[in-house]
Amino acid sequence: MLKKFWVLMAFLALLLVSYQETTEEDDETNKKTVISGYWKSSYGDGFDISGTTYSQYDDSSKTVSFAGTIVNDPDLTASSNYIIIKVTNGGTWGKTVNNYYALPYKDLTATTIKESSAYKTGGQSEMTTQAGAESEFTIANGYFSYYGDYIKQ
Repeated sequence: MLKKFWVLMAFLALLLVSYQETTEEDDETNKKTVISGYWKSSYGDGFDISGTTYSQYDDSSKTVSFAGTIVNDPDLTASSNYIIIKVTNGGTWGKTVNNYYALPYKDLTATTIKESSAYKTGGQSEMTTQAGAESEFTIANGYFSYYGDYIKQ
């Protein structure tokens, strides 16, 4: 009886070790790509998302184009989505502090992404409310016709 007990214990120990190794591998392969971090284009401009802070840069010296706090609740692991920010730094683009601006992205991978800024000829450059930014700055309204290519740094 004691021998059967130890055989059963050894078998259970092997199952446990096998389960732990499989779980660790699954965790590693199922990691989701996240947009957070610093991204730069071949032209030197870029953007950074750290927590709820978004910063857009003119160049590789990180001259601030504009920056703000992310106010919507985007899934930053989605392959495409919109980010709405409340401007906290107008930067070189002269955005108005406390106004809202939209930034869509698409084709997110672990190393590349396409990102755009809200622009259309004759369109708004920012909105005074989050709801206004969310309803105005859409592809259907003619914004976001150009996306830049960025590489994760």
